[in-house]
Amino acid sequence: MNQDTIYPDYEEWEDDANLLEAKDYVALLELRRERAKRDPSDLHAQERYAEALILNKRYNEAIEFVTPLYRKHYEVSFGISQIIEGLIGLGKTEKDFDWIEPPEILRLDNNTIDAFINFLKEKRKFVNLSSIYENLLMQSDYLMFDEHELANYILKRNDIFLFKGKTNYFWDIKIKLKN
Repeated sequence: MNQDTIYPDYEEWEDDANLLEAKDYVALLELRRERAKRDPSDLHAQERYAEALILNKRYNEAIEFVTPLYRKHYEVSFGISQIIEGLIGLGKTEKDFDWIEPPEILRLDNNTIDAFINFLKEKRKFVNLSSIYENLLMQSDYLMFDEHELANYILKRNDIFLFKGKTNYFWDIKIKLKN
């Protein structure tokens, strides 16, 4: 199998990235709609179309579009992020959706601190915040915070954690458990 078979148009991401950078969400929606329509079996294209609907504040439409695909592919956590973001956009919570299995959602609370501690227990050296964030992404279906919010939250917990690096730039932060 050659590279062209895996990625038929490997530079296709450029148009997408340019529209995102320009914040031209209307054009992005059209581009992603066309890609989703072109190959309905491409779950990645379907998910990205739902994301574009959300960027265009078409929350109900995003939820309605992704729900049947979620129901069919829930075992791989398909569509959970888009459903949650659509619900948030409508001023609702995850409790306002009929999930097949309730998603694992992390918030900036003690559950996140516990996940941090569990991850760091196995580490003797300082660990980059980015590695911990990636681990949290893998453990959950959705994070109700971004990297910057996580850094600000964790930096307040110097009773549990030691920090190294420039704390004003969150990707430079290295963390380890206090002994």
